[in-house]
Amino acid sequence: MVKLIASLLLLAVVAQAYGDFKCSLAVPEITKDWVDMKDACIKGMRNQIQEEINASYQYLAMGAYFSRDTVNRPGFAEHFFKAAKEEREHGSKLVEYLSMRGQLTEGVSDLINVPVSRRLA
Repeated sequence: MVKLIASLLLLAVVAQAYGDFKCSLAVPEITKDWVDMKDACIKGMRNQIQEEINASYQYLAMGAYFSRDTVNRPGFAEHFFKAAKEEREHGSKLVEYLSMRGQLTEGVSDLINVPVSRRLA
């Protein structure tokens, strides 16, 4: 890490000496043409987010089942807890993508439907 910082500083000094170095904090202009997504694509992504969250809950339930003291299978439990985390991350990435594209301005509250009355085991 120290070598990286040193080489970046050296590069900045050399570039400044030759007059090629311009420091600007201006925000680049982002084109608005790419913001519009088709409704079918948005609906499909919202459905995929729901599927990822549902899969996460299923893996979480299986992990909880295998970690009970009457079943006691810690290896299986760990596997399913990791799988649940991975599915949640997939859903989060899709939410971030929709947010980046400006598609989460309305209807965010009904993006993820969580059934409250499900039993884990």
